Amino acid sequence: MFIHSLTFSYAYRDHLDTVYGSVYQVWHFSQNRRYVGATRAGPCKSGVRFDSDRYGEWCQILPKQIDDVCYVRGTPLDVSSLLWKNGCKVTRWHFPDLCDEDLDWMIGILRQFRHSRLRVVLPRNGLTATGARRLFEELPQIREVYHDPGAAPLTSAGSAPDLTFIELSTNNIIQWM
Repeated sequence: MFIHSLTFSYAYRDHLDTVYGSVYQVWHFSQNRRYVGATRAGPCKSGVRFDSDRYGEWCQILPKQIDDVCYVRGTPLDVSSLLWKNGCKVTRWHFPDLCDEDLDWMIGILRQFRHSRLRVVLPRNGLTATGARRLFEELPQIREVYHDPGAAPLTSAGSAPDLTFIELSTNNIIQWM
């Protein structure tokens, strides 16, 4: 993996402006870019996927600005505490396959960042109308919700004047890059 990653970093060292992967992959890519002599400071945008508890200690090496954080079900709550303590600012929070049963977990994660303007991405969400209402009641600082087409329970539950619902599409995902 090191050789492939190093070769990739060398070949594209000054052309990539977005990197997405696990905490280790994001860190490894930035280390390789320096090693192969990239002249730009690094990717302009970064996305990190947390899918277990094994990356908690790596939070301190992440960039301070993270464009997208993906929390896979089961990621421990303390990962968001570590991000907060290390001064990370997150643009969008992704929670794939979110269900009503996951709300305590999700709300616990986002409460660390309650003084931020929250943007959440809910692909394949399974929230009921009751779950969606609870989400918006407990996290009124959510300002933008990206969702799959046909997410009626979600969109009917949020009615704050400064809350925007945006249907996920290839175009808006490309704009994030």
